[in-house]
Amino acid sequence: MKWVLTTWTDEECKQIMRNCYNALPVGGKMIACEPVLPQESDNSLRTRALLEGDIFVMTIYRAKGKHRTEEEFRQLGLSAGFPRLQAFYIDHFYTVLEFQKGSSEKTEVSLTILEVYINDLNIIRTPEGILETTDYLKKEFEMKDLGKTRYCLGLQIEHFSNGIFVHQSSYTEKVLKRFYMDKAHPLNSLMVVRSLEVNKDPFRPKEKNEKLLGPKVSYLSAIGALIYLANCSRPDIAFLVNLLARYSFAPTLRHWSGVKHLLRYLRGTSDMGLFYSKISKPELLGYTDVGFFDPHKVRS
Repeated sequence: MKWVLTTWTDEECKQIMRNCYNALPVGGKMIACEPVLPQESDNSLRTRALLEGDIFVMTIYRAKGKHRTEEEFRQLGLSAGFPRLQAFYIDHFYTVLEFQKGSSEKTEVSLTILEVYINDLNIIRTPEGILETTDYLKKEFEMKDLGKTRYCLGLQIEHFSNGIFVHQSSYTEKVLKRFYMDKAHPLNSLMVVRSLEVNKDPFRPKEKNEKLLGPKVSYLSAIGALIYLANCSRPDIAFLVNLLARYSFAPTLRHWSGVKHLLRYLRGTSDMGLFYSKISKPELLGYTDVGFFDPHKVRS
């Protein structure tokens, strides 16, 4: 149900919910998508959006309808027989409310995530839960269990006793071959040093006397491939990729040289990736550029 309870009085909502409760089996759920007021009104985006929606409800729908807090929805559910309510806030306005019919006692909830891509399926759960899920799926569908995921959408996953290592060495090699950089001399530096003088900075925007790259140079294609790499397993190149992507609308030979420099860096570091350890360390590490400024507008 979407925006149903909001347009009715408490007594009418209880009757609607009782009808749903009687129609559901034990364990069944009534799901509603409704605006939910914060417990205390403030100047937040949620409060402002809901107050504007309140005016809309009163003028376009029914004057006796109203918005409710999560606790008020919970009490409505209890009065209708639903012992449990779970709220999922999806944006500043709507909230998915899940009323479940069954025992009020808290039970262990095991979440299963199924990631489907064409004919492949990845299951994310506890080891015991994965076995339970695969046994159930095999009864319903014809499927083959290939074991732990080792390759998915360009991501290579290696399993070790102390954690997993995620990298994209094969994808990186394909990218290098696509742009004829698979035999280029590798570099160990990510990017050239930027100049504090605007007219000497290699990453400055296109100048009037510079020519744009022609259609034969696949600048946008290279940026797209590098963005996927940076987002998945190579955060070390994220800054440079973002910098080069700014000039996608008007790339010049200087910017293409920056792309080739980055590809040569990847040529020498194609086996780098992310390691997720099973051992959790109770510490927070952070890194930042101590300058963190626009090099062209810096003031001492």
